[in-house]
Amino acid sequence: MATLISEGALLWAIRHGLAPHSAVNTLDVGVSYALAGVVGVLTYRIVAPWRYAYLAVVLAVYGIPLVVGRTFTDLGHFTSVLIGLACYPLTRHRGPAWNPRDVLPPNIRPWKGG
Repeated sequence: MATLISEGALLWAIRHGLAPHSAVNTLDVGVSYALAGVVGVLTYRIVAPWRYAYLAVVLAVYGIPLVVGRTFTDLGHFTSVLIGLACYPLTRHRGPAWNPRDVLPPNIRPWKGG
């Protein structure tokens, strides 16, 4: 779906003179879109409040290049992240979410309850 959207945006840009006609044969397929989608899905596999920090970083990592560079590839990656975020129903009830504090030894946990 992200490939379809990014290629459609490229076609629109070519037709409106915003991209060179030579870009008409540009193919935009690859594993990076799938990985961006997985990054989006993983948002739901982290416990709150860490989830929100992760989400902010993900949106910044994929959103800033879209705003600054405005390439069809940036659009495809951002779309893939949004598709991953839309997969929340698939992630529900899949076991406990990951808690980053679980990886720290008990003697160096800086918060209460550690």
